[in-house]
Amino acid sequence: MKTKYILTTCLLFLFFRGTLYAQKPLSIGDKIPDVLLKSMLNYSSSSARFSEFGDKAVILDFWFIGCGSCRDAMPHLDSISKKYKDDVRVLLVTWEDKKNVEEFFRDNPIGRSVKFTQVVNDSTLKKLFPARGFPHQVWIDKTGVVRSINDGTHTNDINIDKFISGQPLHIPLKADELDGKVGFAEEPQISYYFESNKKNILNYSYFSKYRKEFIGGSGIEVDTVNQLVRFQCRNVDFLGLYDRAYASLLGNPDLHRPTRMIRLDGGKLNIHGDYTTFSDIYCYDLIYKGKDKVSGPWTFGQHMVIDLDNFFNVKSHLETRQIECYVIKDNGTSKNYINALPGESIKGFLVGEKLEKGKLFRVNRYLSESLKELLNTYSDKPIYIELALGKRISFEMVWNPDNLAEMNSNLEKFGLQINLQNKDRDVIVLEKKQ
Repeated sequence: MKTKYILTTCLLFLFFRGTLYAQKPLSIGDKIPDVLLKSMLNYSSSSARFSEFGDKAVILDFWFIGCGSCRDAMPHLDSISKKYKDDVRVLLVTWEDKKNVEEFFRDNPIGRSVKFTQVVNDSTLKKLFPARGFPHQVWIDKTGVVRSINDGTHTNDINIDKFISGQPLHIPLKADELDGKVGFAEEPQISYYFESNKKNILNYSYFSKYRKEFIGGSGIEVDTVNQLVRFQCRNVDFLGLYDRAYASLLGNPDLHRPTRMIRLDGGKLNIHGDYTTFSDIYCYDLIYKGKDKVSGPWTFGQHMVIDLDNFFNVKSHLETRQIECYVIKDNGTSKNYINALPGESIKGFLVGEKLEKGKLFRVNRYLSESLKELLNTYSDKPIYIELALGKRISFEMVWNPDNLAEMNSNLEKFGLQINLQNKDRDVIVLEKKQ
């Protein structure tokens, strides 16, 4: 009784082991099991064990009737089969019905010109060697060991001779993606195996409306190994996108939004996004092949302008125009602006976060570049501060652009003056696309 139990267990183990093993895909170096091929064509019997072909090396060529490349390869395979008939057996394999295969080889001109031993109605070999791309070939030596899995483009005399003699084969492995969702790219293509496919990217761009999960801003990354540049904008408005495209990574350092863009396109799109309702705000992602390590990262604007113009259906360009500006500079009487305001010691201090007509604006030891950016955010005209870079300045005045004399009287004690002056400014012009 005990012996019977052990025997039964062993038989069950061998049964399940054989079943599982037969369904597991094989790789190069694996040995093919002695599977049963249930339906044969042009063979001495209607079925066969794989071991019956052990007197020769075997090339399994998987095909189906609708595969044009498979059909076109048949004459070449036929010549290989005849030339190496003493050493290699070319065995065609298809899951298609035997009757349909017979009709093809009877009615098709290519089919009538060749004759192969075939496995038809196959459900066994395709589990051992699954594929999605065809032609699909598997080379198995006389010992049953898989030596190559390839796409059939390397089936030539040189490789066949190496195969027969047991020399190393340097044939690229055909690696099929078996996940149908990936194979048919149901998700955006760039989302699959991004890291391993970086070297293959030539150009990619993505454009969307506001995305709440992103922190606003922009950034650039340079992959010197794959020579890729990635530039992205997160939740940036229309003008901000164009400004970055025509200026630099962070946009124009002298950005004055009211005069940065001239609209000749007749469009009604709001160039200033609403950061309360998050309308007219966009996300943009660009990846492209950089030509060289120096200029590559800074050519993103060329790609970006094309994308923006296409999406917004406009034609844009950059030109220089004379724009009336406010200019704050040293009046030559004193340099009191370099000192702290009386009674103040905190650097970067200001009263009034924006310029408002008729209200006092006080600045204490504020960096001139940062101050210029702040003032340009709120003024009706662009503002220049023509003082030494990196200097902290202090002053106070009542903002009244209609009365420059009054503002100059406020600034005089600090050694400053403010005047109107025409300056060359780069402006973005939008026109109708022809």
